[in-house]
Amino acid sequence: MNYGNRMKKIIFCLFSILLPFSCTQNNKTDRITYFSFDDFEKPIQLKGEILNMDSLWKPTGIYCEDSLLILVDNTTDCFVQIYHKDNLDKIAENIPRGIGPDERLNCWTLQMDSEYVWAFDMQLRKLTAYEKKDFYTESKIKPEKAVDFLEWPIAVVSLRNEKFVASCLTDETNLLSVFDENANRDTTLSVDYPKLKHESIPDFLKKRSFENRIFYDYRSNKIVVFYVYTDIIDVYDDELKLIARIQGPDRFVPELKRENNHVSAIKNRTRIGYLNGAVTPSEIWALYYGIYPEPGKDLQNRIFVFDYNGKPLRFYELEYPVFNFCIDEKNRLLYGLTENPEISVVKFKY
Repeated sequence: MNYGNRMKKIIFCLFSILLPFSCTQNNKTDRITYFSFDDFEKPIQLKGEILNMDSLWKPTGIYCEDSLLILVDNTTDCFVQIYHKDNLDKIAENIPRGIGPDERLNCWTLQMDSEYVWAFDMQLRKLTAYEKKDFYTESKIKPEKAVDFLEWPIAVVSLRNEKFVASCLTDETNLLSVFDENANRDTTLSVDYPKLKHESIPDFLKKRSFENRIFYDYRSNKIVVFYVYTDIIDVYDDELKLIARIQGPDRFVPELKRENNHVSAIKNRTRIGYLNGAVTPSEIWALYYGIYPEPGKDLQNRIFVFDYNGKPLRFYELEYPVFNFCIDEKNRLLYGLTENPEISVVKFKY
């Protein structure tokens, strides 16, 4: 995939429809705890191994579970390809492309819980659940259930309590929105945007300025929010109680502009914070950008690891930069998507 196509995915929402841990806290900045590179030990260098996967095309997402690697590719007839980790043989493929009742127009993200694989089609505003055991072993299985949103979520996760948490364009008042099993939004819930020191972002820019990616770990019952246009990460419980809000290492603020009802980036001022991450039962892994978006810089090699209280634990530098990754905690492996020069899967031992 070339830079232009991938950056469309990276900032899709922006241009679419319309020492020891020595951080300090400041009540004026809404419980934000700051961190810097100095809060980590020196970077841990990870050597990578490019995996030989002949059937690989142009994946944009990567996940792993047990003995499997799961790749998302929006250019293939089925959006999800499933492989054995050991021999890299393809086992199954699922979520066929199309307009039929069991077909989808895209697969923006996947989420795995104890029972289902959830696939989010942003274009259809549909979150679909598939039986996990069948999804991993058989091809083109039928969905178990689906939720159709009348509002417009750009990121959504399914919780254990039959609720859904989303970043929703149509709910401009709240950072996050909660929906029930019928996709009805809880209008009594308030989830505030961050309050940044010395900065006042207009209300009409807040939704775009605090665009985010949402991850949920069903084992720890924690929700993690990575912000795209600032270097903030939030941690919540499943009742949307804020556990930690951390900012770093560069502490920059969102800078966007609105002209003619369109929000856009400002050249040499708009920066990218966190686009992709991973969560385990005890840790948060975050791929840090900290850059102005421009050709040739959409792959990064710096990954921070935190606990669920936001405490910095480790800082890795990867031999091969990646644009997406997943964690095999049991085998202490990190799998990433890189370019070598074509898109490839790379494996790191940590």
